[in-house]
Amino acid sequence: MFERTGEYDKPIGVSDADEVERIAGLFARELGESAPAARSAALGIFPHHASVPHGLRLSIEYAMKVSLVRFVVCTSTLAQGVNLPIKYLIVTSVNQGKDRILVRDFHNLIGRAGRAGMYTEGSVIFADNSIFDEKGRRRGGRRWRGAKQLLDSANSEPSASSISAMFESFAYGQRDDQVVRINVGEIHRLLFSDDDAALARLAELARANNPNVKPREFIKFLQERVRIVHGIASFLLAHLNFEGDDLPERAVELAKNTLAHFLADEAQRAQIENVFRNIAKDLLARATTDEVRQALRRSPLAPRSVEALRAWLSGNVEPLVLAALAGNFAAAVIPMMLQHNRHSTITALSKQEIVPSLVQAWLAGETFAAILGRMIEADVRIGGNNRKPTIEHAIALCEGGFAYEGAMVVSTVADLAEGLDGALVDAFKFLQRQMKAGLTTGAALGMYEVGFSDREIAKSLAATFSQVTNFATARAWVRANGDLTRGLIATYPAYFGTVLTDDEWIRSIDLA
Repeated sequence: MFERTGEYDKPIGVSDADEVERIAGLFARELGESAPAARSAALGIFPHHASVPHGLRLSIEYAMKVSLVRFVVCTSTLAQGVNLPIKYLIVTSVNQGKDRILVRDFHNLIGRAGRAGMYTEGSVIFADNSIFDEKGRRRGGRRWRGAKQLLDSANSEPSASSISAMFESFAYGQRDDQVVRINVGEIHRLLFSDDDAALARLAELARANNPNVKPREFIKFLQERVRIVHGIASFLLAHLNFEGDDLPERAVELAKNTLAHFLADEAQRAQIENVFRNIAKDLLARATTDEVRQALRRSPLAPRSVEALRAWLSGNVEPLVLAALAGNFAAAVIPMMLQHNRHSTITALSKQEIVPSLVQAWLAGETFAAILGRMIEADVRIGGNNRKPTIEHAIALCEGGFAYEGAMVVSTVADLAEGLDGALVDAFKFLQRQMKAGLTTGAALGMYEVGFSDREIAKSLAATFSQVTNFATARAWVRANGDLTRGLIATYPAYFGTVLTDDEWIRSIDLA
């Protein structure tokens, strides 16, 4: 709109122009100058959502908090989770993804406008006037009634438990008989039978009985049940001593103290107790030693994945040690990491053969724009709709698929490697740090971990402080070179200056 006409005042006019330039410059450096987010940032309009890189999100939150920027386009998550000085809240939609926002979440959201101690009043503006204009029509009437329902806090949803979702049926149509009911008594079997092949077989079985069932949707439904079962298993591993013969009944006692049990009727309570009992039995049967149970307890991965990673590590110790010595450790580990990484951003790629090279590019510290360029050059498509990749896809792939899920897989193997060759353990731990941050050198990783948590800024500081190897040495070098550090970060968003003034480890330094 601003590029088409000059009729409107740009938000940069009511913001701190220097801070806008600094944040916009970092957007352009990471996403490319042509990226829509970089172009809007130059106008003083800043995005804030899951597909904005971590360092930029921190920069925007801080700049808005201290009133350096005035215009942020965001999902409801920002307003719900950060105490920001919001005076005008413009609501363009009452949906979160495909679903309507919960009443309690909506009131939390609008309560952010005009917060006490920041403003004396605030305004909530509904920007979708079609809700009112079309209220006389059938579909419009439903939207109008739904919007009014949101405004009444008395309509807030009751408390619920994620465990209770295991009682829900899978609906594949509008009629009451178009459902697939799950045998809750058998749901515990998903603990160790959660691989893609097992879920696909269950989906085909459901479709054989109900031809209108879509396997992909049913598998998503099953995956939610898998998460419930894994969550219960993690809960039991964290709170139970596995010694003794009465483990299943002690698991039942834990079940009785859950919110799901409190909210359930008598029949459902018995089923919840039985699920906890059976999961405890399965853990006792498969996790036969304290060493295995400790590994399961520490890892956020599914038990089946931990078992497979343990077997892989046991059979590959020598080749892995040699790979670490030869300097190609990442290449030896990446195929295993991807095998146990089912993040949706990875599985959605049309050409899986390119993924290892994308991981290597991430580890090498390439920008999101450069990684997107690799995807475009390889003619990668996204999902079943065969969409062309965007910068948002590249960010989600790297920060979700590699930095989050990938780092969890590598961290699990690092735990499993404890007690083996010390150099091998160190190699896994270093790779986990690289995977999490998307950086190569110890200097860049140290600067990132010490608080300069943006990849481009960390790389820039590492070029000066090349002697840094980890958090401790980064802290020491910044302590010894406060003025130099302050000069180096002067061209970056104001948030990163707070690392020198607000962080506990640096407060004793005189930076005046």
